[in-house]
Amino acid sequence: MVDKVVEAERKHGRRIGLELMGAIGEPWADLPTDILSNIADRLPIIELLSFRGTCKDFRRASYNASAEKESRKTPWLILRKPNDSASGTYLFYNHNRSKPYVIDFPDLIDCVFLASYQGWLLVFKKGGSVFFFSPFSRAKIDLPDCPYKQIRHNASAFSGLPTSPHCIVSIRTPNEVLVISKGQTTWTRHKVPKTVCHSWPATTRMSCAGFDHKTQVFYYLDNLKHVLKYSVKDNKVYPHPVKDIHGLPFCYVDHPFFEAYKCRKRYLETSNPFQLEGGEHLNLCGCTLDNFVPKSHQQLLFPNEFANQRRRDERWGVWIQPRFFQAHPHHHWIFRENSLCIKRAEISTEGGKAKDKFYVTDMTGNSPVDPKTIDSVQRQIGQHAALHVRWNSSQSPEPIPEETTMSFLFGNLFKGRSFQSLKLVGSYSGYVDDENGN
Repeated sequence: MVDKVVEAERKHGRRIGLELMGAIGEPWADLPTDILSNIADRLPIIELLSFRGTCKDFRRASYNASAEKESRKTPWLILRKPNDSASGTYLFYNHNRSKPYVIDFPDLIDCVFLASYQGWLLVFKKGGSVFFFSPFSRAKIDLPDCPYKQIRHNASAFSGLPTSPHCIVSIRTPNEVLVISKGQTTWTRHKVPKTVCHSWPATTRMSCAGFDHKTQVFYYLDNLKHVLKYSVKDNKVYPHPVKDIHGLPFCYVDHPFFEAYKCRKRYLETSNPFQLEGGEHLNLCGCTLDNFVPKSHQQLLFPNEFANQRRRDERWGVWIQPRFFQAHPHHHWIFRENSLCIKRAEISTEGGKAKDKFYVTDMTGNSPVDPKTIDSVQRQIGQHAALHVRWNSSQSPEPIPEETTMSFLFGNLFKGRSFQSLKLVGSYSGYVDDENGN
């Protein structure tokens, strides 16, 4: 539940809305929806939450709003409440605000953070369960269980929004690289080359991971600046020859927590700006930022950090962009509901952009698929991603290759055989509200 601080923010937002209604002489709810939507698209996260809580019309108008302007600001810091490891209470630190927001998340009890990207968290729960979680909307998407019951040292990343049909997740451990694509039921395990494992000293720790969309390659770094990479196209893990961090396709921030600690300490004139308790072991998960580096298309990586490695008490935290994304109530990592089977066949590069090729059949793999359905898939998905759907109307569908790391099964995606019916096209980020804003 949201505490009094956040509740006060919401009431403040409603009060401002009422004052503005009086100022313009008519209710805001009477404004055209497109104008309200335009306003919602420009709001930062707290104002957007207040906007959505004002009334049903505002909630409906902000259906696709995600606080995108926050993507160009310093990420927030989420820390578990001190001395409270058994609860799901977390402190949200906005660097422009003196007091943290205190919010309870039952879903995050006994969990650790693996990765953070565009407001989504990749979370691991003791026992092996893995899921995506969006704190500001409480949206959750479960993944197949991880082959590990516990993960401590890792460098993880995911390629895009977990609601997208081509999201890929990768977890790097000292000895293995785990990979799973949207639609797959199990994780693919790749051994780290022995030349890499044997060269590591005992003090080696995973630093960060990133995904290069242009080459479809995951990169994993340790604190000694060793680089390992996994190619989605080649389905291979191998060392990267470039040791200089500046030669990689992303930028890297050194010690962001220490810098934030100094700035917040100076700004608030306090000796303990993040309420750190003596003897705590702070495990801080990094994040990936898009469009953050001026005049550059490179991503900016915040690394994993360990503030105190000598103590037993652990306190988990994560950097996050305060974005608002929702998930369809029936959205799952694996789709098996009707009669279509879609498998990714391969990834290639054309004109510097990744191209995905898919095979479409019914679930038996033999019956031809309605040409209108194929046209609909190709038209609706192809407009927003470089995807090709192969089908031969005069012959049986081409044989579907066995599922590999690069292939994934959607299967039975839609009622009426339309991606649009499940809102998987265009600005799809899922939803919590119904069409009436309820």
